[in-house]
Amino acid sequence: MPDMEQPIPIAPSKAISSFLSVYELLLELFSHADTKSAAVAARSSKVLTESALDVLWRVVPRASYLFSILCTLEGAASYDGHNSRRFDFERDLHPEDWDRFLPYSRRVEDISCYDESSTSDRYVEPSHKALAKFSTSRPAHLSMLQIFPRLRRLTWFVYSHKVLRNLNIFLVPSLTFLEIKIDNAVEPKAMVAFLKQLQARCGNTLKELRLNTDFALSTIETEMLDLLKSMKRLERVILPRFYTNGPMVSALAAIPTLQYVGQKKSYWWGNSDDIEAGILPSLEVLDKDAFPALRELTYDTLSLYEAKKLLSHPFASKALTTICVTSGKLEAPHSLHDFLSSLSTNARHLREIDIGLSFPVTEVPGHSTDITIATLRPLLVLTDLVHFGMAAHFPIKMTDDDLDTFTSGWKNLKTLWLNETPAYAVTVDVKSELTLKALRVMAKNCPNLEELSLFVDATTIPEDTARSPTSKRVSRGSSDLAALQVVAMRWDSDEQDGGGPPAFKTLKYLNLGVSHIGSTSSVANYVNDCILSPLPEHVDDRAAPEGGASVEPTPRGFHVSTAEPTNPPINPIASGRSEPPSPPATAESTPAPKARPFHFDWSPRFWPAPQNSTEMDAALSRRREMWEDVGKMIPALMEQKVKADLTRREMVSLIRGLMKANVGRGH
Repeated sequence: MPDMEQPIPIAPSKAISSFLSVYELLLELFSHADTKSAAVAARSSKVLTESALDVLWRVVPRASYLFSILCTLEGAASYDGHNSRRFDFERDLHPEDWDRFLPYSRRVEDISCYDESSTSDRYVEPSHKALAKFSTSRPAHLSMLQIFPRLRRLTWFVYSHKVLRNLNIFLVPSLTFLEIKIDNAVEPKAMVAFLKQLQARCGNTLKELRLNTDFALSTIETEMLDLLKSMKRLERVILPRFYTNGPMVSALAAIPTLQYVGQKKSYWWGNSDDIEAGILPSLEVLDKDAFPALRELTYDTLSLYEAKKLLSHPFASKALTTICVTSGKLEAPHSLHDFLSSLSTNARHLREIDIGLSFPVTEVPGHSTDITIATLRPLLVLTDLVHFGMAAHFPIKMTDDDLDTFTSGWKNLKTLWLNETPAYAVTVDVKSELTLKALRVMAKNCPNLEELSLFVDATTIPEDTARSPTSKRVSRGSSDLAALQVVAMRWDSDEQDGGGPPAFKTLKYLNLGVSHIGSTSSVANYVNDCILSPLPEHVDDRAAPEGGASVEPTPRGFHVSTAEPTNPPINPIASGRSEPPSPPATAESTPAPKARPFHFDWSPRFWPAPQNSTEMDAALSRRREMWEDVGKMIPALMEQKVKADLTRREMVSLIRGLMKANVGRGH
């Protein structure tokens, strides 16, 4: 008889053995594990080693992680004071170093020379000496494709022409994504040579190119055009601001797979002289195959007239879903109307629109600057919109009723940024014609709204917060149980019809910019009442499950961020996802409110308030302090409402339980 205290060995089942033998399944498993768990698995079993290491080394966010396998790293001297960021090998590399390096480098699919999420800047970028040692010490029988056979993505910051020359070692035929930031200290000759190497090695394989540089296009235009003409598989391209002249547009239009054209918004722009001729001459020679796959277009240097001509061209893409245009000149309202009319006629499938008209002016021009509902009316036919943003120098002339008309057909809208910080309002004391009632309008018309930015007049509070009266009353002769039943029916009625004015159920971000404000406490209460309705969701709980316990939903409240305000995400459509529904809670338990993230932002997104000591600046500073106070009040108000909703639901559950018990006794 075996010793009962000793564990009896159990052979692994065939099912487990079969699972462990499938590499793809293990790869999927470890892709959902944290780094520590994957590392432990790699050391624990030979069966798990390959798949775990493939996941661990698939993405290398800092090149130093990979290069340190070859040899111990040390700081490299730098002419610009960044010696702590750049590293070199402490000695020359030997063949045995490469034997140790290859098992890991062959697993790398994505490598970067910097990690923006890291709080430390030590040993982020390899110096040009480190790259030179890496290139020259490579064994003769090894090609770079053999060292990085899986490399797909490369992200690099180039601070000198010496680094750029050695960067060619990573241009392997498997590369499909390249993001490169090139400092203006790099010599033009090195840039020209790099573009030629990129064309020869990866021109036919790259699917996405992100180029961020301050080079004037005129110095490398020939090489850029040759590169674009060789890219037959390119799907996405992001170029510096002043890299979209006529010849470049023609070259981009000829790429059969191109889906996205964008411009990098940073201080690295290129030279504005390169786009003086505009793109109109190139539009005249576009053929019928221009932009055959284009879906998204972002232009930071087009006038509205040029954008209109591009969209209305007979051979322009009719399948655009996203467009972002920022004009470099002061546009008249009629130019905006003409552009929007072109959108409504030639791009009926648009889902995202961003328009930037915040061209700085020192005085009001002679022509009209009023953007009204009539100016924006062509947008009303675009009922598939999920995102609309506009930034203009002057406030938009729009009343609450106009906003109701403007948004009544946008049931799918998730983001609305409507000029919440007009630059003119930062320098001149001008009020909006919209009031806080605009929040109710948006809650009614756009039930899926997640982000909202408006310029309103919040000096007065609309009288629309009173709850709608119920027709049910409790008579003096009613019994206690009948009175409770009437109370439950009244609450049910309120829950079904909303119990008052419309309120947001999905809003995650609110920004009221430099809006005028009166009483901070009154505004905070009104905003709170607009965002969280008294009963957030109605769930039919009359049908009890087996066992007789009634089912009550967990009310969903808000978790409000009160940290220092930050700008919203670049792409709110992709980042804004609602929380999954909460599992139902039984009447016996007391569920905690389900938090849904919400951020009230009191900082201007586009045009910061000036800091000078003028009278207007002082008023703006005081206004911002008041909005900050509103942002600090809202969290406590929302928590109180969540608790009140929870208490009401518990009371309804208790009343129904008493009613069922009374029916069971035959009364």
